[in-house]
Parts: sequence; structure tokens; C-alpha cells
Amino acid sequence: MAVNETITAFVLGGTVPEAAGGVGTVTDWATEVEFLLPGGRRKVRPDCVWQAPEIGVPVLMVEVDRSTMSPQRVAAKFTAYRELFRTKVEEHRPRAGRAGPG
Repeated sequence: MAVNETITAFVLGGTVPEAAGGVGTVTDWATEVEFLLPGGRRKVRPDCVWQAPEIGVPVLMVEVDRSTMSPQRVAAKFTAYRELFRTKVEEHRPRAGRAGPG
């Protein structure tokens, strides 16, 4: 339930006077999305993910701490996230004049 409440807070925004408004909609979010780390053997799976490249947010990954993981496990997750974000991805563009795969 904490993940749903976190997503709702992002969407609705703050509740105190002069708080920032929300961003996106509930359907813009995904939960438990796996991202493969370099080498293809390890993965990271944040609690929720929001992507909005049209406003400059390529990806926002959120971990919700409910005191169910040890501090060491949380730290290991952040190390894995750092590794993921340092990964360079090549953009593959189709060659001009070719239609379809092959």
C-alpha cells in the first residue's frame, strides 16, 4: 500500500499552503519494473517508475522504505542503481532506404 500512496502523492502534489502541484497521472506510473544491469546477470527492480521525457524526466525510480529491508540491502540497491545510470546505451537507427528488419 505504501507504493500506491507514494504514487498518489506525486500525482496530487503537496497539501500545505503554497505546495507544488502534482505531476502526471496514475497511469503514467509502473510498478516493479525490472532493469537489466550490464552483463545481463543482475537486475534492479524499483518500487515504482515514472517516465516523462516530454518534460525532461527520462526516468524517475522510487524506492519506498517501509523498514522491511536492512540498511545494507537498501545501500546495495542504490549501488546497483548507480551502476544502471552509468550504463551507456547505443541508439540504433534504421539505415536509410531499408524497410523492415533484415
